[in-house]
Amino acid sequence: MKYLTFIRHSESYRESPPPPALMEAMGKFVEESFRKGTLVDTGGLLPSKDGVRVRLANGKITVTDGPFSETKEVIGGWAILKTDSKAEAIQIATQFMELHRKHWPGFEGESEVRPMFDPGMGLELIRFGGHQMKGRYGVDDGRREGAAPGEAELHG
Repeated sequence: MKYLTFIRHSESYRESPPPPALMEAMGKFVEESFRKGTLVDTGGLLPSKDGVRVRLANGKITVTDGPFSETKEVIGGWAILKTDSKAEAIQIATQFMELHRKHWPGFEGESEVRPMFDPGMGLELIRFGGHQMKGRYGVDDGRREGAAPGEAELHG
């Protein structure tokens, strides 16, 4: 099963680079995880000052440039894991946080581990707000005639 894990921490940790010892340890950890096949992809994120938020609220879409001063924590990086169990995904996330504990004294943050939906999971129908959605997420495609591959059909 695939899991998305991301690390959340104070934006203040983005004010200076991580300690070199942490970067070296993470490099070895990432290399070994790729070799084992438990790491599918990974990446770090730049500070929120370089980002934007696109928000839908009260029927209106707004775009806000960073930084986001009201945010207490930001997502600093992410990884997609492929493991045989949730316990194994948690073990990998724990090892990653242990690197931070060991090589970045005073660091505080959290790693969230979430299972990823996979179209092959056997779910034939997903319900969204009272609508049934068939198509790219279901085993039974249910596309209307002439619809492009992956195009969903909503049924009210």
